[in-house]
Amino acid sequence: FDCEGILHHNFDSTLIKMEGYWAPHSSSVDFCEPNYLITPYIAEFHNSWSSALITVLSVIALFYGNPTGELRFTAMFLILGVVGIGSVGLHTTLHWLPQSSDELPMLWVSLSMLYALCVMREPKKSTRVPMYGTIFLLIGIVESVIYYSFRQIYAVFIVSIITSSIIVVTWMTRLTFFDKDVQYSKIRQILYYVAAFIFSLGFALW
Repeated sequence: FDCEGILHHNFDSTLIKMEGYWAPHSSSVDFCEPNYLITPYIAEFHNSWSSALITVLSVIALFYGNPTGELRFTAMFLILGVVGIGSVGLHTTLHWLPQSSDELPMLWVSLSMLYALCVMREPKKSTRVPMYGTIFLLIGIVESVIYYSFRQIYAVFIVSIITSSIIVVTWMTRLTFFDKDVQYSKIRQILYYVAAFIFSLGFALW
């Protein structure tokens, strides 16, 4: 008579059948955390509160991470804050609208990083700066249309975000280790290794 096994089976069955405030869900993905385990009003409790940290970090970056007050960094940090808000909404409700508010800004923040890299060495009054801005704005619009056209196919988002991330990381690697400008090479390498460690740790915990 396996009493422990029966209790474990009943507990799992209760979790599987449990429906919270936001059910039924419309998101194209449901993450590994058991739904409504802590409260019936938050589908994925721990994913929700940890996602809020993204917005907290973006606010800190807005105040302390852009001492020159450049628009490219302000835009980047603002979009990152939207990612955090959307992520909280997604993990709280598991509905498609908050999901798009999470995933689409991820693609936009990657574009903002690429834009910042493109104009990094351009003079402030260069005519190429607004040209780059227009190009990346058009890319963002096209990317948004593609995303909403295939929003139920999660693989489309995954391929898009991985592709843009690879481009950003490759560019940053080249800038950190192979750039001829050695004035800031040491601080770039330190920031590169710190970022790589934080990303690896976060990915492992996720």
